[in-house]
Amino acid sequence: MNQETNNTLMFIPVKVLNATSQPVAGVIFRLRVLVGQSKCTKMQPKAKKFIKYEKETDPAARKIYKVEVFQQSWKNVEEITFEQEKIANTTGCLG
Repeated sequence: MNQETNNTLMFIPVKVLNATSQPVAGVIFRLRVLVGQSKCTKMQPKAKKFIKYEKETDPAARKIYKVEVFQQSWKNVEEITFEQEKIANTTGCLG
């Protein structure tokens, strides 16, 4: 997700709003994830490694993304797609 955006700051997960799985010829996981903006820039050399330790900087910049993960473990396949659902001005609502 961070590679696909034009934003210079990294987005971080704030909360998984819901998640489902569907067995197919593998498994499809569908998630709705609330993400926030961190102070970590994409250009920082260890940004990806330390992203889980970052704190959200601007709750007004939150977004909700639909994320779909398709896995076929026996073929070593994992495909991830995502799209922004809506702006989520949810300051203080979702803790």
